[in-house]
Amino acid sequence: MSNNPSMFSLKELFSNGDRYIIPIYQRNYAWEQSHLQQLIQDVWDSCLHAPDRNYYIGTLVVYNTPQGFYETIDGQQRLTTINIMLCAMQNEIEKENGSFPWFTGVNLTYQLREKASSSLKKLYEHVDPSGIEDAYINSMYNHVRPAMETVFGCNLSKETSQFIECYDRFKQYFFNNVIITRVPLPSDTDLNHYFEIMNTRGEQLEKHEILKARMFNALKDEPKAVWLANRIWEACSDMSRYVQMGIADMNLRQLIFSNDMNTLTAPDFDTLVDAARQYSVEEKHSLFSIIDIDENRNQADGNSDSKDRFSGNDESRFNSVINFPNFLLQVFRVISKTDIPLDDKRLLVTFEPKIIDSAFAKQFIYQLLKLRLLFDKYIIKRDFVDDKENGKWNILKIEVQENGKEKRYSYKNSYGEEQKKNIMIQSMFHVSLPSQNYKHWLCAALLYLSEHNDGGGLFDYLNRLSHAYMLDRFTQLSNEQLDYFNIIFENNGVPVHCCPKSLNLPRFDTNIDVFYFNYLDMQLWLNDMAPDFVFTSRSSVEHFYPQHPMENFDPMDDEYLHSFGNLCLISSSKNSKLSNFSPIQKTDFYKKSTIDSIKQKLMMDICAAKRDWKASDIKEHAESMERVLIESLTI
Repeated sequence: MSNNPSMFSLKELFSNGDRYIIPIYQRNYAWEQSHLQQLIQDVWDSCLHAPDRNYYIGTLVVYNTPQGFYETIDGQQRLTTINIMLCAMQNEIEKENGSFPWFTGVNLTYQLREKASSSLKKLYEHVDPSGIEDAYINSMYNHVRPAMETVFGCNLSKETSQFIECYDRFKQYFFNNVIITRVPLPSDTDLNHYFEIMNTRGEQLEKHEILKARMFNALKDEPKAVWLANRIWEACSDMSRYVQMGIADMNLRQLIFSNDMNTLTAPDFDTLVDAARQYSVEEKHSLFSIIDIDENRNQADGNSDSKDRFSGNDESRFNSVINFPNFLLQVFRVISKTDIPLDDKRLLVTFEPKIIDSAFAKQFIYQLLKLRLLFDKYIIKRDFVDDKENGKWNILKIEVQENGKEKRYSYKNSYGEEQKKNIMIQSMFHVSLPSQNYKHWLCAALLYLSEHNDGGGLFDYLNRLSHAYMLDRFTQLSNEQLDYFNIIFENNGVPVHCCPKSLNLPRFDTNIDVFYFNYLDMQLWLNDMAPDFVFTSRSSVEHFYPQHPMENFDPMDDEYLHSFGNLCLISSSKNSKLSNFSPIQKTDFYKKSTIDSIKQKLMMDICAAKRDWKASDIKEHAESMERVLIESLTI
């Protein structure tokens, strides 16, 4: 085995006979379904837009063992996922075609983790799913085909020829143009020391810091503008606390955000610069270079006034639904009103065509500040003040209390009586589309808030937007679906399609999206069906009557088994734990814990009352849920 780095296409990596082992000190396989869909989306985007170029999926850092295996030091999540994808493509899509015979088996095992190793082997051999013991691996396998259907925008069962055309194109690119670099460590490497170096090495310059350098370079002839822009940028970049608290100097903070700390005092960036002139100092360099950014990334901002206090511990209290690089893209999309990608890996590429001159830099930095202030006031975040472990959804704004010369800050609800409804509608969107790269609803909310600074009417707008998602995307055939940009920027969130008199409810054996379930739960909550319900991340579609029942009761006919009336959304861990139990057993167990969905609760209520769950119950429940959906969509 050579110690030189090597590049392999995926076809080469899986057909050259090399074997990989995941050592016991590595964490378990932990990729979520959103990671898989993001991978497929990224490869598909590259396939469509740059078919002649390779897509580099990252590195495998390995150690050559005396037994002839590659011990995988870094890259096991990607390697495991690709193995799972190949098994699913071969068994669930190719089936008897056998069009890639070079894939003769999974190429990795887990050291001292027989359950994971056995699960991968059984997936390749297409063993009955009930025999797959590792729930995460099995869940990822079952999501490969639905994820492809979502990304391709067509269904294998209904639009077979269209799906196969997309799939064949994807497959060829995936096998031949997706490149992974394998980097073997020298045989005398001290692995303990290597991990220490990996965990303590200095940070590399991030893409948003390079973008910052480009923005500030456009302002190089205005040092006072650079001074203020730097403080605004640094305050906005910390998504774990409110932007006001990122300005350490109390006087500058008040100058920017006014006495109430919730209102910008200036209509544009130049006015802010003029107002802050007394605080600014000339920077050392007229050109704000990447070196300057790197050297000053952790520089303290001014002197904090000891009389400027915050009520309670504000450190690590909040967790944002979005990171800073992606927020930059959200701002750019709102400003430009163009269909730019929201993928933070493409941050610099997305900004590259834009001429970043002084005028654009000033406009962007001011809008970054404005939208960040609105984001903090009116968009959900995880608040850990009462729940230290999981946090709870909240929407808060800063309140100022003065006692003589001392100012004290605290938080209060942003919406008053509408608070809960705004939290629910936003968390519904968030858990349905958890990937940061596809938070179109957040872009819609920021666009709305940029025109309605007081946040009034945001719930009605987002509720209408959810109707548009349903009517213009999730209830339409793929060739009639509108994309998110059209729905938000061209149609202002108003549905184009009317609600039909009856819905073709999705089934498990066709493409079914979690948004459908979350939208229904939102409408059931608005109908006061479960006032204490809260949205959490649930990605597993459960059959209430199981697909593979225990030996003491009979299988259900597929017509009803896969019907919408027999399905609900729960967490993956719960689904794997009780998946083969009877509806009565599930009801008795789940009734003791927090419900995962209101639809699940209604199904369990029926089962608890009848001590049974039959085909007729499934049919009646589906019809009842259809009426709720139609009533909500008939506006």
